[in-house]
Parts: sequence; C-alpha cells; structure tokens
Amino acid sequence: MKRKNILNQLKLEFEDNMPKDVLENVKKIEVKKDLTPVYEEINSRGAVALKSNVKFITGFMGLAILMFMLLMFVVPLINRTINQKAIIVSKLGIDINPSIDLMLDKNDNVVLCLAKNTHAELLINGENFVGKPAQEVTKQIITLATKAGYISTDYSNNIENAVMITAVSEDEDKQESLLATAQTEVKNFFLNNQIYGVVLTEFASKQELVDLISAMQYDLTEEESNNLNNCSVKQLNQILNDCYTQLKRRFRSDFVIEELSKYVAPVCEEYEKVKNQITLELSNVQQKFDNFEISWQEDIEVCKLKIEKYKLEIAELEEQISAETDPIILAKLNRELEQKQLFLLSEQKELEQRKTGSELFNAAKQFLIKEINNCKEKLDQKQAEYEQKMEDKLTQAKNTFEKFDDQVKQKKEDILNSFSGLFADHLNNLGDYNEFYNNYTNWLYDVAPEVENLEKNWEETKTDWENNFASYVSF
Repeated sequence: MKRKNILNQLKLEFEDNMPKDVLENVKKIEVKKDLTPVYEEINSRGAVALKSNVKFITGFMGLAILMFMLLMFVVPLINRTINQKAIIVSKLGIDINPSIDLMLDKNDNVVLCLAKNTHAELLINGENFVGKPAQEVTKQIITLATKAGYISTDYSNNIENAVMITAVSEDEDKQESLLATAQTEVKNFFLNNQIYGVVLTEFASKQELVDLISAMQYDLTEEESNNLNNCSVKQLNQILNDCYTQLKRRFRSDFVIEELSKYVAPVCEEYEKVKNQITLELSNVQQKFDNFEISWQEDIEVCKLKIEKYKLEIAELEEQISAETDPIILAKLNRELEQKQLFLLSEQKELEQRKTGSELFNAAKQFLIKEINNCKEKLDQKQAEYEQKMEDKLTQAKNTFEKFDDQVKQKKEDILNSFSGLFADHLNNLGDYNEFYNNYTNWLYDVAPEVENLEKNWEETKTDWENNFASYVSF
C-alpha cells in the first residue's frame, strides 16, 4: 500500500473516532501561514542556520500534529469509558427484617441499592453504597441493622437473628462466589461481635426477577409479561435497575407512597364502590334495551296465553251458570264471570296496545333510553366529583411531602441513638472469645434442626419480624 493511501486510511480512522461536533470545528479552523520568522532567520543567520531551524520547526510541527491527532483519538475513548452506563450483571439480596437488594456490575461493585420495604429504606437512608464492593456494603448493612436493633445482641435458646443471602447471576460460578463471600462476611460479623445468629443462603430464581419487574411495571400487558421469561438474567437485572430508578424518580420513597395512599385510598374506594353500583345498573338497563324487541315479543305471547286462559275459564263459568239453580251459587258464579271478563278485556286491550311501533311500545323503549342516559350522567357526575376530591387530596398530600426527608433522617437518628448504645455496651462487655466461639458452635449444633424449618418458613418469620418492628417506622 502506498504511503499516501496509508495516510488517507489513517485520517479516516481518526475522523471516525472523533465526535462529530469536534470534527466539524476542526475542519472549520483556518491555518494562516506566517513566513516572517523564516525570512528574518535567512537574513540574520544564513542558509546553514536556516536549514537547521527548518528541520527543527518541521519536526516540532509534525510532533504537534501527531499529538493533536492522537489526543482527538484518545479523548472520545476516555469519554466513553468515563461516562459509560454501568451494566448490571448480578443481584445480591440481604434479607434480615429490612430487605435489601444490591445490583452489581461485573466487578461486584454496587450500582444500585434497592430498598424492598420501609424498614430497609429507613435503614439505608442517607447512605451511599454506589461504587463500593459488595463485600464491604454487606458488612455496612449488617452493622447498621445491628445498631438499629434489627439484630439482637442478647443470648437466646431460639433463633432470633437470621440473615437470608440470595444471589442471581447469569454465571453460576458468580452466584456461588457472591453467596460464599456474603455468607463469610456475615458469619465473621457474628463471631467478631459475639452475636448468636445464623446465615441462610440460596440461589434466587429467575422467576423472582420476572415477578419483581411485573410488580413494578403494573401496566405490562400479558404478552409483555410473558416475554420477560425469554430475557436473560443479565437483562432482567438491568431492567429491574431501570424500573426501580423510574419509580424513585416518581415517588422518591416508599414513605411518600404510604402517605399518598392515606389521602387518596379512601376517595378511590368510595368512588369505586359507587361506580360499580351505577355500572351494574347501567349494564342491566342496557341489556334490557338490547333485548327489548325480543322481550316485547315474549310479553305479547304471554298476553295471548292469558287471553286464551281467560276465554276457557269464562266458557266454563257460562256453562256452570246455565246449569245452576241455586240463587246464592248463581250470584257467586256471575260475579266471578264478570271478573274474568274484565281480565279478558284488559289483556285484549293490552295486546292491542303492544303492537310493534305502537304508542306503548315507543314509550317503553324511550323509558329504557332515559334510564341509560341517567346512568351515564350519574357516572359522569361521580367522575367529576372524584377528580375534584382527588385534586384536593393530592394538594393536601403534596404539602406534607417536603417534610419527609427530615422526618426519615430524624427517625433513623432516633433508632440508632436508641439501640447503638446497647450495641456499644455489648461490645464493651465482651467476654473471652474462645469461650464464646465454643458456645456459639454448640448453639449452632443445638439449633441446627430449627434452621431447616426457618428457611422453609422464611416469609412467615419475616412477616412476624415486620409486625414486631412495625413501631420503628410509624410516623
């Protein structure tokens, strides 16, 4: 390949890697050639000095151009490296009473810390775990949970302290490594601080990620929800991260959602109840209207049957009257005959009026139309009332949101102040470590049969703990 072709190809490669805006600015720059210094050098020093200086200037300019082109090539790469979006490849779950998910990158550094309940949100409020190794963050979370009283420092014959560690990753070796590292970190924390507790570990299923994403994206269609099952674990971890980020942008915290619910839930429940009643009424009337002509024809047939029945009964009564001689019975039969004849006339008159297109037919149909319109008007009215009430409640709720950050910070500080002292006293009163280690080993051996049941009934146990610590997050 010729030298010119090589330079042209190199130039194209540089231009392909340069940002478009930078490339356009570079192309617009006009280079002005000022040869005055060269002429002055010729006049003052002569041709020999000129030759030497020209070589120096040429070399310096070539080096400068090369450095400039290299800089234009390297800067975009550095920029992409610095600003590239973190890719979530795995998830580490830490479940005590606070339930926390750590979204990790390929280096097991935390990209996002996901609080799965209000206890967790309170616990990690104000903490910054992003960019830190998962092992370090695990220790920080367990320490915070102990200082907040979620992990007891008292001895007990039962299992009061348990931590469930779960991991989800595309790579099974990565899952095992995450579990082993987190488990070791928690065990060491228990041993070093002489706390009686167990660590439960398991691989979280891919379906758990799908269910979690579906719960966060309530507007997913059935098809979209089913398509999640076709995504890889890596993709699901990334989607979960994006879903959580969007929710945080909308609501900032679970406490805001809870407070919002206090205001709007009663209004929603009342509206839904009234709406369902009116909708049911509308549905019934609409059904009658849709089947009006069929029902009308059925009523005509019923009317004809009644007429035939009355005619038979009248004929029987006339026959009895003609044969009857007792005046009392005869009077009774005549009264009954008159009554049947009135019924017959009434049904015949109604049959005449029930012809399709008659006044009665149109009146009955218009009545149903009127009922349908009334129901629709009621729905519109209740909708307008509901929207106005919701607007008022949302305004009330919004006025309280600004106070939540300070309230959460104060609540966390109160909890840590209440229980950090107990933890500090425990650390100051630690006995002989070897004795504790032996007792701890015996304790694990004694309670080992309970660990299996605890793992099976983890959700039930966690719910009990939630109820016991409910006062921690009440505002």
